[in-house]
Amino acid sequence: TGLVCLELYKIVGTPRKELAVEDYKNGFINLAIPFMTLSEPTAPAKTKAVIKGKEWNWTAWDSLDISKGDITLAELMDH
Repeated sequence: TGLVCLELYKIVGTPRKELAVEDYKNGFINLAIPFMTLSEPTAPAKTKAVIKGKEWNWTAWDSLDISKGDITLAELMDH
């Protein structure tokens, strides 16, 4: 958990508002066996589709916000 706290200090204490993917790192230590590894994440794969003549690009990290209130799945598909 010590490495996690160091990464948290880096994220909270940075003066920049937008951090790049390369700024995040992960450290894993297994004390049962002498094993320590450090890794850096990569950007997610991008998906592109053309729907109704409009090009859409998204990744697994994107989200879709729908402000229609409580709706059923059929209403969502009609939207």
